[in-house]
Amino acid sequence: MKKHSDETLSSLDLKDIIGTINNMIAKGLNISMSKVLLNGEDNLSIFDHQGIKTLSPHQAPAIYIESLSSSKTIVRNNITLESPETIKLYCSTPILSKRGETLGAIIGFDNQKDSLNPTEIILLENTAQMAALVLEKHFETQKIKKVFTDFIQKTVHDLKNPFTSIALTAELLKRKADDSKTVNTLAERIEKANDRVFTNLERLKSAFPIHNSSFKLNVAEISLPQLFEQIKQDLPEYDLNTESKKEIAIYGDPHRLRDALTCLLKHLSTLSGLNNMYLITTEKENHTEISITNHPMEHFDLLEDEPQSNPLAIAKTLIEMHKGKINTAQNPQTGNYCFYISLPLTTP
Repeated sequence: MKKHSDETLSSLDLKDIIGTINNMIAKGLNISMSKVLLNGEDNLSIFDHQGIKTLSPHQAPAIYIESLSSSKTIVRNNITLESPETIKLYCSTPILSKRGETLGAIIGFDNQKDSLNPTEIILLENTAQMAALVLEKHFETQKIKKVFTDFIQKTVHDLKNPFTSIALTAELLKRKADDSKTVNTLAERIEKANDRVFTNLERLKSAFPIHNSSFKLNVAEISLPQLFEQIKQDLPEYDLNTESKKEIAIYGDPHRLRDALTCLLKHLSTLSGLNNMYLITTEKENHTEISITNHPMEHFDLLEDEPQSNPLAIAKTLIEMHKGKINTAQNPQTGNYCFYISLPLTTP
């Protein structure tokens, strides 16, 4: 089942969207009430005319869990839900994404009728298909908003360093105007800081092009060794080592993958306090795995609770846009970390 975190699922925005869906179902099927169930990270959200209610899986009625697990329409009679009262008619149909993942389910109740005719079932299923399109677009928009916000915060932070460097160096220039060697050294420092400013601005512009409101990936064939070499040039302060048994090419958006890997490297450096890192590439049966670590010879166990940061959140979103995945692992003895990035070999 597709899971959505609280950050991605904006309940206030969804209330208006789902209210319209519930009204359509209640009137179209001539039933007393309709609700929409949505899968959450650790719970499920129930949207009805009264508002939004959140339940953990063990608190939810068993029929709700069955509806969220089923890929087909369910029609049942004499069902007990959250109250002792028995519902004469219960019906549900899944809300499926384009990839067949369950986003949630539309459910309906009535105490007068005990069945749905074929036309009503078709109406219920067609409404679920339309709801899936709207909800997927909503989730994508919320995710993009978060990535954009995090990216802007990261870029502003990255811009502060060169601007501070320029200001301090300019002050030193005033004091050393009669020392040509010092002036040249400081001028070179300003030039480098200036280049960093423009590099960050260009990356910001390419990551969020104003002419492309849908935030689509610009997919191309990517040589991983070439991508790693570009990252080395972006991060001269790090000692980056790469290992691969053969040259591997994947398909993706080179700018966004570059940003994702850069974010992970910075996150790992923050966790470890070290600047020497390894990028190790392995080709699996249907995907490429990239390991990022300071200690390539150690054994790591996957973590359920991983250290969070804005760079990690940005990296995860950018990798997920490529139908990939990031896992955080740790050596329980040394406390050292490793990131495992899985990227499909096919076009995302």
